[in-house]
Amino acid sequence: MKRKMNGDSIFLTLIAIFLIYILVNTLLTEKDLKNNGIETTAIVRTCRHEYINSSAGWTSRAFYYVNGREYNHSIKAIIPIGTRVKIRYAPRYPTRSTLVNPHEFDNYPKSPEDIK
Repeated sequence: MKRKMNGDSIFLTLIAIFLIYILVNTLLTEKDLKNNGIETTAIVRTCRHEYINSSAGWTSRAFYYVNGREYNHSIKAIIPIGTRVKIRYAPRYPTRSTLVNPHEFDNYPKSPEDIK
């Protein structure tokens, strides 16, 4: 007995395949970043109050270059401009990066009120 697939079931199947693809791609990129990540130095150039994913906070942006193209890495802390930061980026996706030492800026202030 054959079952016809209506439009809703085809749509849901495509959504499920797309979500599985995103999950697998993210996991492989994170594994690649952890195992084969390339270390480089980024320099903090900005520090400002930003709204990211519907939450407000102070964010410092460190910039780095890969093959002549500029990328940035955001850190949720108030870090002095000009500070050099060690990061690791994924070879296939240079936009994905992480700090080499993730706890390096834990003691830095997260807002101007923390400075006092």
